[in-house]
Amino acid sequence: MSFRPTAIVLHCSASQWGDAEAIRDWHASGNGWSDIGYHYVVLNGRRASRLAFDPELNGVVEPGRREGVAGAHCKARGMNSISLGVCVIGSPGFKPAGVPIAPAWCFQGLTKPRREQIAYCSTAQIAAVIRLCADLCSRYGIAVSAITQHSDHEPGKPLCASLSTDYIRQRVREEMR
Repeated sequence: MSFRPTAIVLHCSASQWGDAEAIRDWHASGNGWSDIGYHYVVLNGRRASRLAFDPELNGVVEPGRREGVAGAHCKARGMNSISLGVCVIGSPGFKPAGVPIAPAWCFQGLTKPRREQIAYCSTAQIAAVIRLCADLCSRYGIAVSAITQHSDHEPGKPLCASLSTDYIRQRVREEMR
């Protein structure tokens, strides 16, 4: 049976730097997996801890696990078998100096405990997530309402994508018009 996604699950890396290759290495060494668990990774401009911020990499989308293969990013409620995983590089409390951070209105509707767990995403990352989700929804016929984040399926997880999924869905709908 071939993998046919019907949902998108957003995540946050909980790291201040990284890319698809770094996460692939973390997943292989830490979990013994053969590949990265996410289908896409949205960079924040820092590939490695020793490297300075590179504005050319901020918001770049890298492929991870092949789209035709079930993910390894959200076991809860069987989401791996029906969703594409998108990981945004970012860590709760980390605000990179000199990088435009998503404006406060992007966090509208989040409860205070959720706002305190946010991983600060750059405006370039948010724009990239919106474009990517619009493309995936269009290509696979995924309902915009099926864009979620890990914590929607596993409430004990910290807020994974830092944004209100309502906001992301609204912007994806606009992008698809």
